[in-house]
Amino acid sequence: MKPIKMLGLAAVAALMAMALISASSAMAGSTLLCLEDAEPCPEHKIVKHVHETSNGQGKLLSSIFEVKCDVLLLGDVTSEGPPVAISGNFTYSNCTRENGKACEFKETSASASVTVLKTAHELAEVKYAYEFNIHCGVLINCTYDGEGLNGHGLGPLLSEKANGEVRLEGQVLHRVKGVCPETTELDLLTSPLDTVYIKSKSAMTCKSVSKGLYRGQVSAELCKEDVVGEWELVTTGGNMECVKKTSGLYVEQFSATECRRDALEDGTWELFS
Repeated sequence: MKPIKMLGLAAVAALMAMALISASSAMAGSTLLCLEDAEPCPEHKIVKHVHETSNGQGKLLSSIFEVKCDVLLLGDVTSEGPPVAISGNFTYSNCTRENGKACEFKETSASASVTVLKTAHELAEVKYAYEFNIHCGVLINCTYDGEGLNGHGLGPLLSEKANGEVRLEGQVLHRVKGVCPETTELDLLTSPLDTVYIKSKSAMTCKSVSKGLYRGQVSAELCKEDVVGEWELVTTGGNMECVKKTSGLYVEQFSATECRRDALEDGTWELFS
């Protein structure tokens, strides 16, 4: 049976996933959900409220039943992180079994906890924790634990959806109580109501850490390395500038993310903001 995707928060977020190298891992600690493709994100564009809806229907699949529902998530950002923390509630509607009969889904936890952690450019790991009850006729009535659900978040620059997405595919839920299979699997794809970008809290910079020359920026997370030197990834606030490390003189800015050495001066330099 082909799993149904679930789009979600690019923020919830969310958003997820790849620590490609140590530099990417360093970026994972700096996460922000932003309504604008800007880094750093302007204060008035930082996401404070989350509203996500399912793309198609979410699907719950077990050994004896398959249930599909429309899913809605409403929440508030309680911490800008890292990771970004969201507290909210899921609402399920139009729930039906494979035989067409109606089912009832109800969140039984006081709230759903969602965290979003940036792992690379416009990617995030989205984690969920909540409980819900599923009731279908007289034979199925039990509560499942959604603790530890892991979603994959893509911002709008990478997502097929205009506003971004969060995907959960084949995520295992465990029975807490009641009559139903011990485990079931969740497929869900959600998208935020507004366009949400997965950003860092501060501007990315690359700095030389030894005698080598910093050469440029490969991506939002990676720096290029000169053959004779090493580099590290740092994040600071403000606008990008190019400065000589030895003399303190400004050098030419090649682009918004790259500097080049002054041809008349010989010395190492760094990119910083």
